[in-house]
Amino acid sequence: ISELQRQGREIYRREGVPDPAAAVIFFHGLGLSHMDLEQTTADGRPNGDWMLEDGMVVPVHLLYPGGEHERCWLEEVVAIEKDGGRPLFSWGFAPLTAE
Repeated sequence: ISELQRQGREIYRREGVPDPAAAVIFFHGLGLSHMDLEQTTADGRPNGDWMLEDGMVVPVHLLYPGGEHERCWLEEVVAIEKDGGRPLFSWGFAPLTAE
């Protein structure tokens, strides 16, 4: 996960996003809680940097940091496959509105 976070921040940096180190790039398991992943490994070490595996379904949160009046928060639920992730839903990236 830390490598994906690093890559996300590098893209923000390359594209000129202000303060990419402060960007929220967050992954969590899909369950009853955002923290439903095991907090420790079987041998008791902290489980802070886990691996994505084929067959997992993982929500991905990306915060595009901005100023006081502009910022963007994106959450996508992704099914992990051998060659990458596939969005679980097909609604695209356009804003969801009542119109």
